[in-house]
Amino acid sequence: MSWTHSQVLLRQINASEAEAQLFNSMAGHILYANAIHRAESNIIAGNRKGQSGLWGYSISGDLPIVLVRVQDSDNTALVRQLIKAHSYWRMKGLAVDLIIWNDDFGTYRQLLHDQIMGFVTAMGGATVDQPGGIFIRQGDQLSTEDRILFQTVARLIFMIMPGACRSK
Repeated sequence: MSWTHSQVLLRQINASEAEAQLFNSMAGHILYANAIHRAESNIIAGNRKGQSGLWGYSISGDLPIVLVRVQDSDNTALVRQLIKAHSYWRMKGLAVDLIIWNDDFGTYRQLLHDQIMGFVTAMGGATVDQPGGIFIRQGDQLSTEDRILFQTVARLIFMIMPGACRSK
């Protein structure tokens, strides 16, 4: 019966068994922070803000944070997969704040924002700007101190740069 329930959940978010295994592995890194997937030590050492620094962005800091920084509207497959992972974790009872940091400063920034919102809407059930939800923030509206804070508190960091994708 649990296998059937698991298959129904996967169909709800259009995920494969391989993706579920990946999402479970990622959940382990969210629950048990691993320095390999977090910000570099010099970034963490440069943080001068506390949890209250997140509040201005409607983020409490009470839940684990996954951060994805997007600099390219041509490579959004990882964003879509992380939104799917967020839905999977939510259905499994793991509340996580997913921060999508839109760092596309070009003329296509609004297009990227609209694509991301389309992914969130298509997933269904995802909340935006609420605890355990998805937070989409424009990079040009983040101070240097807040950029450091976001990277410091994130349990997993992903960066999508023009022509490449990398996980920290």
